Amino acid sequence: MEKSFHGRTMATLSATGNAKVHKGFDPLVEGFRHIPYNDIDALEMHLRMRDLNIVAVMVEPILGEGGVVIPDAGYLKAIRTFCDNMIV
Repeated sequence: MEKSFHGRTMATLSATGNAKVHKGFDPLVEGFRHIPYNDIDALEMHLRMRDLNIVAVMVEPILGEGGVVIPDAGYLKAIRTFCDNMIV
């Protein structure tokens, strides 16, 4: 997700959705997509794009690095449900 933070190894740094954290670590691992946090419509749109080979959704339950951002009620459950119902 945008404004996320997942760690300082190359893969987790690449998954982090914060460009300022990326500086000085290029080249990053390719293939990560960053979408707005707490926006189920944006997530569903990306998951439905068949030209993308999506293998996982990485999300912080509460964003900490981008400010303490608590998701709307039902957001995390909606992600889980949508992923469970994806037809590959």
